[in-house]
Amino acid sequence: MDMFQRTFLGLLATMLLNSCSTEFDLVGEYQDRAVVYGLLDPNDNPANGGDGHLFRIQKTFLGQASAYDMALVPDSSYFPYGSLKVNLVEYGSNGSQARFAMDTTSIDNKDPGNPDDDDFDFFGGRQRLYLSGHDLDPSKEYGLEILKIDPNTQDTVYRADARTAIVNASNFKFENPNSNSPVPQQMDIYNASIQTFKDYNMRFKTVANAPIYEVWLRFHYREVINGVETPKSILWLAARLDKLGTSGNQTTQVPLSGESIIRRIGEMVAANADAVRIIGIPGPFPNNTRDLDVMVLMGGQNLADFIEINSTSNTSAVQDKPTYSNIDNGLGLFSSRTSSTYEGVYFSISTLNALESSQYTAGRNFMREP
Repeated sequence: MDMFQRTFLGLLATMLLNSCSTEFDLVGEYQDRAVVYGLLDPNDNPANGGDGHLFRIQKTFLGQASAYDMALVPDSSYFPYGSLKVNLVEYGSNGSQARFAMDTTSIDNKDPGNPDDDDFDFFGGRQRLYLSGHDLDPSKEYGLEILKIDPNTQDTVYRADARTAIVNASNFKFENPNSNSPVPQQMDIYNASIQTFKDYNMRFKTVANAPIYEVWLRFHYREVINGVETPKSILWLAARLDKLGTSGNQTTQVPLSGESIIRRIGEMVAANADAVRIIGIPGPFPNNTRDLDVMVLMGGQNLADFIEINSTSNTSAVQDKPTYSNIDNGLGLFSSRTSSTYEGVYFSISTLNALESSQYTAGRNFMREP
């Protein structure tokens, strides 16, 4: 799993994850209910070099203390070890079902954060997750099956499940930059003769099952301080699109403001009189540097519904935020997302001039390849 894919669990906390804040109203006697968060991505297939598919499965809890404090107690948040059987279910076109059992795993580096802010927080640094190493077939649908087992009788005493179609990046096409072109792709966002910025009209073709998209840009440079060269990059969200339908094969144009790109680089790279920043890193084409990567993230319909329901625009001073869940007999989200990246866009001469001398990047000491 590369850095970008991991940002779906961190950086990509915008479209695809940072909306993950759900309130539950529990009325009456307490009952175990699974709380699920899982997004399937074919890029995570072990056959593609991925680490497999991770699912966060916890349980609801009830008490008089602060929910944030109670969540720190493992018995409040997790089903007991060994009490769950969790399966990834693969649905065939003929109605067949194949089940692949999951194992538990742990991650130890989550920041609990501040319960009083609006950011997504984890309770404690150590988290128990469920892992499937099965390679997804993007042409099929998949389900999540959660079974709680009585330790004495081995009977199933509780069941929750969900189902989703898969978003498949192998059908995604960059049209500008052109992923099918044998020559390097240029980005020209500055008109030197009249000293004005201009848009870069990015285009891509949508894929089936994905109504929401984000465009991220990654700028590469090499920082030289006291003769020591260090490759560096910055990454930011450039555009967000939704409600594009689920049929796919739709050409979508995204105007990217050249001025916004140069301004963002100036904002994210701090001025340093001791540093020289050489624009770009070695790229896939030997005579052109890799100055910018264009990444498109795409999400499934259930994820789109989840984000829309939990968006700030869907609340008011007199109305509580509604709760979204597509988990049958549980709470949470089970959907699909994936990504595609064009690596190695290079800047035009006039764009390099703008990076070296614009008001937004003054003091950053950018220079082109010597």
